[in-house]
Amino acid sequence: MSFRLLLPGIILAMSGFVGAVWIYHADLLRLRLRSAGPDGATVPLPDEVRVVLILLAIAVVAPWAIFIHEMWPEKPIQRHLDNSQKERLRANLKLSSDEHYAFQINRVPSCDECEQFAEELRNFFDSIPGLRAAGGPLIFASRYPRGISFVTNGKGGVGSAKLFSAMQDAGMIPARETESQMKDGDFVVLIGRSQ
Repeated sequence: MSFRLLLPGIILAMSGFVGAVWIYHADLLRLRLRSAGPDGATVPLPDEVRVVLILLAIAVVAPWAIFIHEMWPEKPIQRHLDNSQKERLRANLKLSSDEHYAFQINRVPSCDECEQFAEELRNFFDSIPGLRAAGGPLIFASRYPRGISFVTNGKGGVGSAKLFSAMQDAGMIPARETESQMKDGDFVVLIGRSQ
């Protein structure tokens, strides 16, 4: 949220608070007397005064709660391959000497955490004989899915089937996506935002 929008919002809410206090000033001054009348009898507060008190509380608390939430630093999200995932992937991706697969690990734009995880995956898959992973940020796309997606043209191939199965076994569980313009056998791993 931009400060240019947040500050006017707080000013507007506080203006409503000040205006309500000014309009109901006389009633608010008598609130202490309404709980116990001059004769000692308890007098309930009228419904409209209760509504005004609730609205005043919202007008004061809501903008400051939003302000604190927006200014509170978010805990950075970091995804990593743990050791058990690496072991499972290596075990499932033992390729024969004549098997070689090149693919891309792309990520959605403007997501540092996605790039860190994508780069970790590229480095890991590059360390497995027979696999070569490249990639970078997606610039032009109709939509950017969240999590991990496995993109083929729908037909796939031996390499894509092996990698998809290995990722599933490692608990990564990528979503399947299809892109009709891809060549047969080509596949892409897309890293989207985790939230």
